[in-house]
Amino acid sequence: MDVGYPMSDEGTQAIAEPRAAPTGAVTVVLADDSAVYRRVLRRAIEADARLVLVAEVADGAAALAAINELRPDVALLDLQMPALDGVEVCARVEADPPSWRPRFVLVSSCMSEAVAERARACGMDHQLDKTTPRAEICNLLAGVAPNGA
Repeated sequence: MDVGYPMSDEGTQAIAEPRAAPTGAVTVVLADDSAVYRRVLRRAIEADARLVLVAEVADGAAALAAINELRPDVALLDLQMPALDGVEVCARVEADPPSWRPRFVLVSSCMSEAVAERARACGMDHQLDKTTPRAEICNLLAGVAPNGA
C-alpha cells in the first residue's frame, strides 16, 4: 500500500512521496478519522521545525500500513477509527515486533481509566485527551526519542 503525504481533508489519501526528514527531526505518522482534528494537528506539526509529518491517514488499517512502510519515530493514533482502533494498531505492532519500533501516542476525546489501562497493556507509550493544547502535543512528539533512545 502506498501511504503518502498528505491526505485531503476528506480523508482520501493523496499519493505523494513522504517528505525527507532533516537530521535530528522526529518523523510522525498521524492517524485520525476526524478531518478537522487531522487538519489542526497537521498544521501544528508542519509549523514545528523539530517534527516532520511523513503520513496522514484516516483509519487504523492505513495507520498500520504507514507505520510498517515508513518506520516513523512516533505514531500519533486516535483511539476510535474505522478498521482498527489506535490501541489495536499498537497491539499488532507489538505482537509481531520488528527490529525497530516507533513510540505510540494515543489521543482520544473519551479517555477513561479503562481505555488508559488497555493502552498501557498493549505497549502504548503516552495517552492524551484531544483537548490537550497543540503546542503540548508537539512538545511531547519532539521529546520522544526515536527507537527508545
